[in-house]
Amino acid sequence: MFTLSGRKFQSIVDMAVAELPSDIRPCLEEIDVVVSDIAEKSDLLGTDLEDEIDLLSLFEYVFTLSDRKFQSIVDMAVAELPDNLRPCLEEIDVVVSDIAEKSDLLGTDLEDEIDLLSLFENVPKSDTYQPDSVLRGQLTIFKMAIENICVDESEVSSQIAITLFEELGYHFSL
Repeated sequence: MFTLSGRKFQSIVDMAVAELPSDIRPCLEEIDVVVSDIAEKSDLLGTDLEDEIDLLSLFEYVFTLSDRKFQSIVDMAVAELPDNLRPCLEEIDVVVSDIAEKSDLLGTDLEDEIDLLSLFENVPKSDTYQPDSVLRGQLTIFKMAIENICVDESEVSSQIAITLFEELGYHFSL
């Protein structure tokens, strides 16, 4: 059996990538080529393979935006909400967080934090009156979850708009 160290194999992969035709190289600017010892069982889903050792390569595309760009898209989606949803924003803050906490999944059918796109935390009206403070609800948009289901900026923008519309419409019964 012939074996290479992980470092030696990575250098061979790096050289192969460097020798790709120039018209293909720009495609690699947004992805990382990573060497792994063996695939995981979950990597076989959607293939006809039965054993992890049979999986020679796995192309996994993860689309990400900078925090600033993502926040900008959220801000634009909030600004473009229909008139009937605007009054809802007087009672809540819309914030961005990277990913949900495990405790945020309570009361949902979700098992993985990456699957929760948003979380609406409302302050009941009977509890909102405090002479010395103003209590507001919060709608959190989870950046990594949104990016996980989108392939480009346009999809991110659409998904954020849909998420805002659904959350506000549901919680304010519009």
